[in-house]
Amino acid sequence: MIATTSSLDIISFISSYTFTEPTLIYVIKVSDAIDAMATEMPEAPEGFEDVQPAQSGDTEVVELASGETLVGPVLDIDEGEGDYGPWFRLTIKDEERGVVDYFAKDQAKTACKSGQLERGDSVWIARAVEEEEMSNGNTYLPTHCKIQGDS
Repeated sequence: MIATTSSLDIISFISSYTFTEPTLIYVIKVSDAIDAMATEMPEAPEGFEDVQPAQSGDTEVVELASGETLVGPVLDIDEGEGDYGPWFRLTIKDEERGVVDYFAKDQAKTACKSGQLERGDSVWIARAVEEEEMSNGNTYLPTHCKIQGDS
């Protein structure tokens, strides 16, 4: 890259340089680019408020108890691999609790794995009230998940 101050400098450089193959040379008039830049900071419309940046650990992590639900849009999905396989942490704007984090279980986890549940989807997640028996004889409270379909 060569910075020049006049057209004569550019012409002098081009004529003294030996080009070994076809070469395109671009010349940009810097003053035109500067003239096109905005000179004033835009202002937000009346009624808009400043957004506070999220702080690490600000979001409550929710563990659903029997009969509890989460309902709202999925704002974010983080995923990783742990000792027991893949995990998915959903950030949901719950209708009652506000913004919360929830580690997906059962149907919600299956929906994340298969790509059926994505950021922006409206979701209903509920912990059952009756235990179910697993194939090994143990019992657990299943977690159900439904995604709002298009109207």
